[in-house]
Amino acid sequence: MRPVAYHRQAKGYLERMPAKRASQVMDSISALAELANPAEELGVKIMTGDWQGWMRIRIGGYRAIFRIQMDGTGTETLFVLIVAPRGDVY
Repeated sequence: MRPVAYHRQAKGYLERMPAKRASQVMDSISALAELANPAEELGVKIMTGDWQGWMRIRIGGYRAIFRIQMDGTGTETLFVLIVAPRGDVY
C-alpha cells in the first residue's frame, strides 16, 4: 500500500465535511492507494488537457482529484489535490 498525502485545500475540506461523508471519501481514497494501478479501477477517469497526469473519481456527491507521484525518498505516494462537491471541482 502506498501512503496517501492530502493537499492543504483537500484536508481542510475533509475537516469541514460531515464526519460520515469524510470517512466514506477517505476510505475510498485509501482503497485506491492499495491498488497497483488506480487508473484501471472502475469509476476512475484519467484527465486530459490542463489536468493531464491527474485522475478523478466520483465518491457519492463528491469528486476527488489525485495522482500517483514520487516523494523525496523515491516512494510512490497517492497525492490528493482536491476533494469537493462534484459541481465545484473545476
